[in-house]
This record gives sequence, C-alpha cells and structure tokens, in this order.
Amino acid sequence: MSLKAIIEIELLSETVFGGDGSVLGTADIEIQTDEHGLPYLAGRTLKGLIREQAEWYNSFLPQEERLDREILRLFGKPWEDNHEGLRFGHAKLCDAIYEFVNKNHIDAGEVLNAVTNVRSMTSIDESGKAAKGTLRQARLMKPGFKLYAPVFANTEFSEQEGQLLEKAVKLVRHVGLMRNRGKGEVRCQLKWIADQTVIQEPVGEGPYYELTIYAHEPLKISQVLGTSDSSHALGCIPGYVLRGALVRAYLQSTGKRPEELETEEVFDPRKVQFWNGYLALDGKRGLPFAQHLFEKKQDAKELKKRRPIYQSLDEKRFSEIRHDSPVRISRDVMVMDKDVVLAAKVRTSSALHLSLVEDARRSGRTGEYRSRIYRYEALDAGQVFKAVVFAPAQNDFVQWLTRQKILTLWLGGARNSGYGRTTVKIEAMRESPERMGAATLKPTGELYVLAASDWIIRDRNGRLCSAPDAGWLGEQLGVELELEDQVVNTQLTGGYISQWQAYQPSYSAVQAGSIYKYRVMSGELDEQRVRGLMEKGIGARVNEGFGRLILFTEWPYTEMVDCEPENVGFEEGMVIRGDVASDEAQIERIIRNLADMRLQAATRERVAGWIRDVHGTRINSSKWGTLWQVSSEILADIATGRSTPEKAAERWGRFWKDVDDRTNNKRDPGLNGVRIGKSSLREFIFSQLAYTYKLDDWLMKDDRSLYWNLRALELFFRQKVRSKTSTGKKVAEK
Repeated sequence: MSLKAIIEIELLSETVFGGDGSVLGTADIEIQTDEHGLPYLAGRTLKGLIREQAEWYNSFLPQEERLDREILRLFGKPWEDNHEGLRFGHAKLCDAIYEFVNKNHIDAGEVLNAVTNVRSMTSIDESGKAAKGTLRQARLMKPGFKLYAPVFANTEFSEQEGQLLEKAVKLVRHVGLMRNRGKGEVRCQLKWIADQTVIQEPVGEGPYYELTIYAHEPLKISQVLGTSDSSHALGCIPGYVLRGALVRAYLQSTGKRPEELETEEVFDPRKVQFWNGYLALDGKRGLPFAQHLFEKKQDAKELKKRRPIYQSLDEKRFSEIRHDSPVRISRDVMVMDKDVVLAAKVRTSSALHLSLVEDARRSGRTGEYRSRIYRYEALDAGQVFKAVVFAPAQNDFVQWLTRQKILTLWLGGARNSGYGRTTVKIEAMRESPERMGAATLKPTGELYVLAASDWIIRDRNGRLCSAPDAGWLGEQLGVELELEDQVVNTQLTGGYISQWQAYQPSYSAVQAGSIYKYRVMSGELDEQRVRGLMEKGIGARVNEGFGRLILFTEWPYTEMVDCEPENVGFEEGMVIRGDVASDEAQIERIIRNLADMRLQAATRERVAGWIRDVHGTRINSSKWGTLWQVSSEILADIATGRSTPEKAAERWGRFWKDVDDRTNNKRDPGLNGVRIGKSSLREFIFSQLAYTYKLDDWLMKDDRSLYWNLRALELFFRQKVRSKTSTGKKVAEK
C-alpha cells in the first residue's frame, strides 16, 4: 500500500474523542492519547465518519447516478474482512509537534494539559437546580489545533471515486462526543499526495534479507488470529504473518491474481523461508530468551546492572547459587554480545473495542443490531523488530523483494481498526544473522541446541515429541550424540487464514527458548553440516518461521545486562508534514501553554510560602482588600498592554505614599507594620516585581515575569481576604 492523500482536520471548537481511560483520576470522560500524551482521532472512527457522509450524499443522487459500487470499493462491505479498500491512519498532530515534544523530553501528562481543557458539567432538574449525582468532568482538546490523517490505498482512484471521497471528507462537520452541546465542530479537507513511485535500486544479493520492521501502530498478533477475544499477544512477528503480508504486497505490486501465483515461489522451504521477527537490541536481531538461565534473588532486583547469571545445564556453575536463592530470569528476547547477554521484554497493551453487528447474519431479520465487545492484546506501537527472509533460490518473488528497499505493510489482525501499520526496510546480507554472536565450534565434547523459534517435531514413528531424536540429529551432523539434559516448555500453536476464514490445526509445539544439551560420543562437528542444518531448520512449517535452531559447542555467557529495546525514531515514523507556518504557530501555542502551566505552579508555590511567613501588625480584611484591588487593577493594565513595568512600579509608589500620609499621625502602624519573612510589606512588594522565574530557555521566549509576579501578588492578597485567619500575628506587647 502507498500513501495517497492526507486528511486535514481543523478543530473549530473544543472536541473530545472517545476516551480510552489512559489518564486515570483526572476526568470522567477522557480523551484518546498516545504514548507521548498527545490526543488523536482513531483511524477506524474517522473511516466510519467519512463513510457515513458518503452514504448520506449518495442517498440524494438519482437512482441512475448512485455510487454504491464506488462506496463498496473505497470502504468495503460492512461486517466483512476487507483489506482492498482504503486504510485510514490515526488523525494526529503534525510531526513537527512530536519532534518538539521528543527533543525537549516533555512529560506526557504535561503535554496533555497543554493541548486540552477539563470542563465541568451537570444536569438540571425540573426546578432548575443541579440534579443530584450528575456533576462530571470531561477533557476536551482546545480549538485551533490541526490533526492530520494519512490515507493509504492499493490502487489508483477513478475520477468518480476521488470526487466522492473529497465530498465525503468535506461533509464531515462534527467528530467526537457531545456534538449537541457545541463540541466537536471541525473543518475537513482532503489533500492529494503526488505520485511517489520511485524506481528502487536492488538491495543486493542475499541469500539472507534482513527486514527491519518499524511498528507505527499496535500489532494484534496472537496465537490464533481472527478471534473476537484474543489470547495473549505473541512476543514476536511470526514468519507466517510476514509471509502473508509480503505475498499480498507482491500480488498488488505486480497485478497478479492469487491463482496466478506459483505456490513454490513462496511456500517451498527449499526456495524461501520467512524467519520470525524479534525485538531489535543494540542494532541486532534478538533471539528468544534461553529458558535455562537463572540469577540470584538479590540480583533480580537490580535491573540494568551487569550481573552474573547461571545456567541450569551446568551443574558446577549452578551449584554456586544457594538452594533457596535461584530465580528464573523472565525476559522475551536476548542478544549474545561477546561474553554478555543483553536482554529485554516486549511491550504489550490491551484495549476494548465495541462494535455493532447486524443480527440478520444470525436470525434472518434485517435492521436489527447487537453490540459486541472485543478485547485485543497487541504489541505496542513504537517498537522495532528484525526478521529474515532466507532465499537460497531465485524466483520472481525474490527478485521483486530485492527491489524493495522500503515497504509499508499491515501485519496481524484488526487492520481496519487502527492496528498493524508498519514500515519495513530491507537489507541484503551474506551471512546468516542467527550466527552473529554465536560461539565458534570448539571441540568441547558438548553440543547445545537452542530453539530459536517454536518447533513442531515428531519422532521416527510420526508422533509429536518435545526433543529432537539424538540419532537423527547425529546423522544430520555426522557425529554420535546422546541427550544429557534439557530445559523445555511446550505450548499449543495454530493459526488463522483470514482470506479463507479457516483455522489451522493446533499442535503441541516446543516453545522458543527451549534448550538441549547433548554429549558428543564420537566424531567431530563439521561447520558446513552445522550451517546446513541451521539453514534447513527442523520439523514442520519451516517456511513459516517454525523450526529455527542455533548450535553451540559451549555456553560462555556468564553475565547479563537489561537494556532498552530500540524505538521507532521520528525519521522512520514521519508521514505528516503540515504547512510550516501552521506547524510553527501550533508549537508556539503549546510552548505558551506549557510556560503558563509551569509559571502557574511556581506561582502557587510562592504564594503558599508567603502566607506561612506573614507576621507583624494585625490588620483587618478591608486593608487586605485594598491591596487586592490595587494589585488587580495593575494586573489588568499589564495584561491588556495599557501599562508598562515602570508605570506599575510608579502606581505602587503612589499607593505607599498615600499609606504613609494616612498613618503619620496615627499610633497604629497599619500596613507598614506587616512583615513577610524578614522584609516589610512595602519592601516585599517591590522585590517581587523584580523577581525572575527560572525556566528552560525554550519556554521563556517571551519575558512574562512581570505579569506572573503581579498575578502572584494578586493571588496572595485575594487569599488573605478570603481566609478566616486573614490578618497577621499580633505584635508582642512590651
């Protein structure tokens, strides 16, 4: 699929997109946000809004001019899997804002408050009073911001389809919740993208092709794809998922129909294999974490620290841990780097989705719908995976693959619901990535076999088993082997073919990360045979990523370090660039809001300290009220530009001259007797006018210190008026 157009959505009023509860405890109705704290409109919601307007427009056309076929081609058939029409990405703020947030390391909660407001609302009963129990809060995105949604398609649009899409987009006038309360008013327009077809140079000769996969959206990849309530997400991108996406892209690119595809091109493991995509660590493709590794209990609490590890297949090494101390290490992927193991966990998240399903599919009645809740657990967006296509033989598919340096692919399920969009970069390699970091074949008399993916293996009688037969394995390597020890986990594995809507058989498979230790009874291991077995794989479904194995003659890794996996950089994820002037204006607005938020927090902290430090002459609330009135007038003049710092200081000078004139002939010192800390009230006010806030340089582009100093004084005097203990402490009598 390629990028065809951009939908620009300008918010004309406050807007709330159906929330996901990602920010708890702040509002009853939350807004959808991403990992950066920025709001977005889900692509599936946007697609529904545009389709609704397209059907509404179509209903007013004469019967002979109806565009039913064009609507189905663009949006697909309801309640049916359709991956041939349009794909809508999430509508997000421009990439320049994301770059700004990332560059300045702004907290997600802080940036959310900078672009949203929290509004309180209630219901009114018949008497005109607020109904009991109806007070609630909603978080709404501020008006004036622009969102951009990418539109992807497999083929070019016809003239009628393009015009229909343009009109439907323009007809979208409201989005989100509370539309009948003046919220969610928008202005939408479609901007076509010029043809981006580029003749790409071949990536080079393999036979290994490493695919770096950048996940821009969550990836719904579970044990059985297509289920309504999915099981736990897999910790990798299986080879069969990658194969399906690449074959679909190949057919769409070449214009071939599925029946024209030579099955041997993509299904024969002797010609092409698709190896699982694992999390990238330190620029390298990870492997399933070995299940035989343990650590001491006290070391398990010290994450990211280089610490010793112990393998249970080495009794001498493992005996160094106390019997009550060993803790099995729970990680998802590892990279064997020299003498240390780099380890990490894959990030996943769950989400609930509500969908309307037509009851006619089940009961035969029309016009009736039932709601259905779907729970999706998915691999988080923003992660980077590395997979491998091993192509020892050349064919049309492989030749096409070598010409694709960059691809946009949708992986996994729920691809029309904001899941699955990735960018794939392809690089040719001469050596197998699974041999990188592996120990050389030293004559140690031992052989370790690591399951680098799930295995579906059988014994000589065709029965499923949990360990490779030592005799068969020895025949493949030209040595005599004896199984000495093993650490094995098994699990059920299956699959779902969405095109046929059919489930694949479930098998009990050896889980990736299982490891075996064999004793070499006779013979010497040959590097060519070892390499050949690793390329060939073991068991069934080798073409789909199953049966990967790595062979070692020793396990030299005695230390481990937890590391952060690679994340999708902004240069890989960028799709949207708005108008430069518009982008800069939105960034300036966010900067202003962030500065105001931080200045407001600092102001409240200052005022709280002043209130604690008030002492001296007791004065009544009316005198504090006079100070409040003067500070409010000066603040209003500064805020509206009618005054300057010099005039503000002059106004306070006149005020204190009047105070002196009134108190010269009185024994009561009045305001002159009030002290805050070590300063008199007069000294305190003038010192605060010159106070400078300490904020980051990028936040203090405009010096607004005077405004916030006056605002702090106004808030201080207001609180003294309203507080029950609004006077200073009484001066001790001598």
